[in-house]
Amino acid sequence: MGWEEMNTRVYPCWCGKGTFTEVSEMDDWNRTRSTRTINCPECAKKEEEEKESLKKERERLNTLEKEIKNYFEDHYMREWLACFATAKNKKRSLEVIGRPRNED
Repeated sequence: MGWEEMNTRVYPCWCGKGTFTEVSEMDDWNRTRSTRTINCPECAKKEEEEKESLKKERERLNTLEKEIKNYFEDHYMREWLACFATAKNKKRSLEVIGRPRNED
């Protein structure tokens, strides 16, 4: 009841000075997983730098998202909720925003 190696491939790396290895595995329930190992120090370092850059960008975007949500809540939430104050059900909410409801 473990993972069985199905396929191993070795490819040249991006700089051409080394290789990377891809291993595909499958378990008894036909689940699959793949792993990649970079055997070139230069390309491994470059990939780590790219991952760190992506992590920083994700954090920046999360911060912006929080700022936008806070700004919306501070400046528009009361007005937005007031638009729906008369809506007692989904049908009325859809009418408020001008969206026709589905006729069954």
